[in-house]
Amino acid sequence: MKPSLQQNSIIYLACPANYATGGTELLHQLANKLNSLGRTARIYYYNNKQKDPVHPQFADYKVPYVKKIVDTRQHLLLVPEGKTNFLKKFRHIQKAIWWLSIDFYFHTRDEKIFWFVRRKVRPILNLADMAKKYKVDYHFVQSYYASHYLSKFNLPSFHLSDYLNRQFLHEAKSISYSNRENQVLYNPKKGLAFTTQLIQLTPDLKWVPLQNLSVSQVAELFKTSKVYVDFGNHPGKDRFPREAAVMGCIVITNKQGAAAFAEDLPIPEEYKFSDTEINSIILKIRESLTQYEKHVSKFDTYRNFIHTEEAVFTEQVKSLFL
Repeated sequence: MKPSLQQNSIIYLACPANYATGGTELLHQLANKLNSLGRTARIYYYNNKQKDPVHPQFADYKVPYVKKIVDTRQHLLLVPEGKTNFLKKFRHIQKAIWWLSIDFYFHTRDEKIFWFVRRKVRPILNLADMAKKYKVDYHFVQSYYASHYLSKFNLPSFHLSDYLNRQFLHEAKSISYSNRENQVLYNPKKGLAFTTQLIQLTPDLKWVPLQNLSVSQVAELFKTSKVYVDFGNHPGKDRFPREAAVMGCIVITNKQGAAAFAEDLPIPEEYKFSDTEINSIILKIRESLTQYEKHVSKFDTYRNFIHTEEAVFTEQVKSLFL
């Protein structure tokens, strides 16, 4: 059952104040899209201790924000999965969780508290218990991985995906596949222990961590490098693999989380590995560096998929909220 909205309904999106991540950008993208389509969407910034709660990176989305949520049934409150505890403050408003991540859900402070209390009563971790406790009306999922996980608890969900920043996509149209650096990019915040093994086994290769960089600096590295590897967890449909691929990098990953689902990470299966296939991974990295033109052409379908994501997102928004 989809949200029941009237012409004057307000869709509130709960978002941490002045905090820039892929997830918080997605909240602003949705609010911007809703407003552009004629709905009334407003950001509610929690943990707001600053005069201006809008992060500079999201100023261009021009989304109005409110300091109070009107708790009536005609409106809808949407929270990311890490802030489900916020829902208990309201009695009447329609409530929705947007599952941008599955893995991170159990690591947030609110949910640690919830599960600690729940285990004292009944030692079964059941998302249906949480949904009932907070009186959740709707579940939206950013990935097929999340949809699959919720189905284990008989929680129906609606797909509400995302898309890359338009500026990023605009720059991707002018990339060059020649004169690229023979280097391998990786995110040290994810799967570092495993990636470190690979680095130690390939001392002749140039490995570049994506850390302490601006968005434009990351984009420049993607535009001038050949390979990006990601052997961390994939709690949702991650942005880094898409950003790397659309900028011309060959993407090599494991099969954890959303990476196991072709719908979430539709790269050729030959570039996905289990953690036991270290020799095969290294061989694929070396082949991708030395035969870049051959391998990068296999990502044409994935790059086209990335460029169509906003159109798909728009249709999903229309179907759910208009």
